[in-house]
Amino acid sequence: MATMTGHDEIFGLYEDSASCGGDISLEAVSAFLAPTVDFGDHTSSSDASSSPTRKRPYQRPKQELEYLRIKHETLVQKLQSLQPQLATSEDAQPWKIRAIEQAQSVQRSLQENARLKEMVTDQIQVIQALEKVLTKRPKFGTFPPSDVAWKQAILGDTNREDDLEALLQHQYDKLNSEWIRYGLHDARDRRLRMRKAFVQSGSGDTGDDAIIFLGAKTMPLDVETLSDVVWTHKSNPVSDTTTVLQVFHPDLVYIREDIILPDPSMPVLEAHIAMRRYVEKDRVVTVWRSIIEDKLHPHKDGHLICKREGWSVLHADDDDSSESSLQMCMRLHMPIFPPALQSIQPAVGTLTELLVQAAEANRDRFGCMLHRAIVNHQQRRAEHEA
Repeated sequence: MATMTGHDEIFGLYEDSASCGGDISLEAVSAFLAPTVDFGDHTSSSDASSSPTRKRPYQRPKQELEYLRIKHETLVQKLQSLQPQLATSEDAQPWKIRAIEQAQSVQRSLQENARLKEMVTDQIQVIQALEKVLTKRPKFGTFPPSDVAWKQAILGDTNREDDLEALLQHQYDKLNSEWIRYGLHDARDRRLRMRKAFVQSGSGDTGDDAIIFLGAKTMPLDVETLSDVVWTHKSNPVSDTTTVLQVFHPDLVYIREDIILPDPSMPVLEAHIAMRRYVEKDRVVTVWRSIIEDKLHPHKDGHLICKREGWSVLHADDDDSSESSLQMCMRLHMPIFPPALQSIQPAVGTLTELLVQAAEANRDRFGCMLHRAIVNHQQRRAEHEA
């Protein structure tokens, strides 16, 4: 760009002279030098009239003309040498631009080609995956795949412990939202005693009504002792209608319970319950969830399928380590009717009576265990103080 600017300046300086044949006449040089001191009209100079005694500089007009002639010839030669370069540069500019555009087009084409190849490869992989799914479809006809079954509370005959751990972890993750929803955080912070039971209607056309039971209470037991009482109550049943199906480890148990409904025309309500205890630094959490289908331990034909879930949380008292707070939430859904029992409908009031019956049974059993634990704890404390 610097060369091009020099070209333009040179052309501008000699544009007039070039139009006159390329030679500068003596008259033109004289006119150019007329305003100067050496060549101008001395009588019109204000400096000369005001200072007549000042010595004038030595005048050499012939030498100046010779110097200007040589300078002119030098610049003309330089201009003539630059003109071919300028013409070559101007002629090459369109080709240079076109070459750059073509190179950019080639680069874009290569990128587009790579993108299309990647797209085709992805589509081929999708087609291959669909072919595999269609080939294996008959195997999925009667039982969901293992990576989906546990989310629906369905157990297969393999990976049972992993599936239960995943299901109950998912249940654990819902605890905080349930506590906020029903005000159990506030009950603990304010040390409130809570005992509520109500029917929650299902949304939409699902008709999935449920009984909600909420409880909160401060207990005169330390967290470790109360945790053992609650876990024993849940995981080690002593009733004739309850059976331990499988113990995976001390904090993961799978049981079955048969519940006789108040309505004599209704079949037995069969519950398969998975329970998990999480012992944490500042609390102990217990979660449970019904299994609605089990390939290894199937529900008995003609029985209704129980669907319930729940959470309990134990915290140490901030002021007294010998006391702890208990919050509990249980949700009992409408039973699942197998296809053979779709025509059977529970009598009016069945859910209410079921709630009363379950509450009384849990109160009697849990109350007795809790009473014995409190008495034993008080005795040990008295012996220690003595």
